[in-house]
Amino acid sequence: SEEDAEAIKKAEREIEEKHVRGEQNYVKWRKGVQEGREDMNTSFSARGNSLDVQVSGITARGQQMKTPRGYAKAVAVTCGSSHASLVHENGQLYTWGMGASGRLGLDLTEDGDPSADAPKPTLVQALAGRPVVRASCGYAHSAAVTV
Repeated sequence: SEEDAEAIKKAEREIEEKHVRGEQNYVKWRKGVQEGREDMNTSFSARGNSLDVQVSGITARGQQMKTPRGYAKAVAVTCGSSHASLVHENGQLYTWGMGASGRLGLDLTEDGDPSADAPKPTLVQALAGRPVVRASCGYAHSAAVTV
């Protein structure tokens, strides 16, 4: 019938309009990704053993982070789900982030609270006399290999 034919045409137009909007959204998204890639700068350190990647344009970013004085001599940095660790070239281990379940190992430095959070790298004093050579952070734990 004529009513059915009109209903079919209307449905086809709606589908076509949705398809066109989807294509337009995809093109807009793709352009944003491409612009983000063009805004990515890479460079190597003076020795050529470190790669520095600066990315911006795709997502909102806070201010650029700076390495605190004295932490520039890190030999290893590891990250867990919400905490991180840094092994200094002198064998000291620093941890920071969320301290739930004692994963930071800072019970001696944070007033006896093994679950205390640390907003910046904090020395793990329990390992101060034992040089750390490797560290690992997981979902809710940290591990260190000492000499």
